[in-house]
Amino acid sequence: MNARYASVDIGTNTAKLLIGESRDGILQPVFQRAEATRIGRNVSVTGRISEEAYAALELVLRSYAQDVRDQGAVLVGAIATQAFRMASNGQELLEKAAAVLGCEARTIAGPEEARLGWLAVANRHPAADLAVLDIGGGSTEATRKREGISTPIGAVVLLEACGPDATACRAKAREAFVGFPDWGPLRWAAVGGTATAFAMLELGLEKYDSEAIEGLEVARTRVTERIEQLAAMTTAELLAIPGLGQGRADIVMPGLCILEAFLQQTGQEKVLISDRGIRYGLLVDWLRRRRAAVP
Repeated sequence: MNARYASVDIGTNTAKLLIGESRDGILQPVFQRAEATRIGRNVSVTGRISEEAYAALELVLRSYAQDVRDQGAVLVGAIATQAFRMASNGQELLEKAAAVLGCEARTIAGPEEARLGWLAVANRHPAADLAVLDIGGGSTEATRKREGISTPIGAVVLLEACGPDATACRAKAREAFVGFPDWGPLRWAAVGGTATAFAMLELGLEKYDSEAIEGLEVARTRVTERIEQLAAMTTAELLAIPGLGQGRADIVMPGLCILEAFLQQTGQEKVLISDRGIRYGLLVDWLRRRRAAVP
């Protein structure tokens, strides 16, 4: 049996656990969980992570630590992103999270987040022209092989700034990408909760299915159509959509506004959806460094 390794991604909206095995150089998931803790709730306004938000996160992390033990895996590390970068108490709370998990935990900067996102997708979809757009709750990263750009706009941040107003969300999302450099023709893949939730809607999935989602190609026109559909729905209707529910339903539309704005700015007519986020990138990077260290 192959050795199992685990990583935790503490995102602004969702905390994710990945347990995987390396098979022929490709990282294959054997167990995954994702819980919408929304640790970044109101951080853009208060500058701090609330005690309530951290308490919810800690409960999830305790259960993740148990999952790792139950699966016989080695937890190689945890990473935190925009909410912890912004919060004045981010480092203090991350140290508490590390103690709960029993592993190293660190806050990564935007460029490192971008690099890990690209590594994650490239491990599954190796291509010279691959580029990755990672739409998170607090920030969005665009990355090609040797260059990455991070911008502090994500689905949660956009919702808090504009509310459920699609017109306002679209305008603010477009502002975020004005002046984005011309990287030429690339094959763009989108990752993160917005992308995978969108894929579930397109496929009509009632339960999360990473293999069905992985590699789905969608047209930009479908992003636009889905924004308009979601913007016209009530909160109750959004919550009733299978696969969305509490913690995701209200931010999918703002997240899709970010995706739409980016595709418009870069002139892309379609995008590949990938389940592979920075939790994969952390493990891919760790396994590479571990192999390199072996004499």
